[in-house]
Amino acid sequence: MLNYIQQRGEVDCGIAAIAMACDLKYEQVAEGLVTGPGCLIRLSEAMGSEGLNDDLVKDWLRLNGWAWQEIARNAWQRGAPLSRHPWPPQPFAVTHICFVEATRGWHYCVLDFDGTVRDPWKKERRSLDHPDYKRVASLLGLFKVQRKRSEAA
Repeated sequence: MLNYIQQRGEVDCGIAAIAMACDLKYEQVAEGLVTGPGCLIRLSEAMGSEGLNDDLVKDWLRLNGWAWQEIARNAWQRGAPLSRHPWPPQPFAVTHICFVEATRGWHYCVLDFDGTVRDPWKKERRSLDHPDYKRVASLLGLFKVQRKRSEAA
């Protein structure tokens, strides 16, 4: 059974989603947040009033041995967005971090290889077509490529 981690506050869905997607504990992710190459920041500074952003999520993944393939809802051509069809796509990795617009604003959740969603805010949201999700903005398919930087020889 894949782990489920409930977010602990209003804006920490990113931490809980990373922890679930990478099969870690909440604290392991929260303690390793960064602002750039190797620069740790306090959790309260990272969270702010809006939670994590895409840059902080990707910094954490990069510094902890993860690569990703990202697909966004729109592709740009000649300066205009073109919607991808079908959207959202079928799972293309073992686990994904998804950025969705939910009932309370933008939100991170996890999509597994079988299409099951693990949502850190509401456990009953089990698919990307759940009515609480207004739209899916992007998916990061995750791939473990090496050990954490601190463990590398």
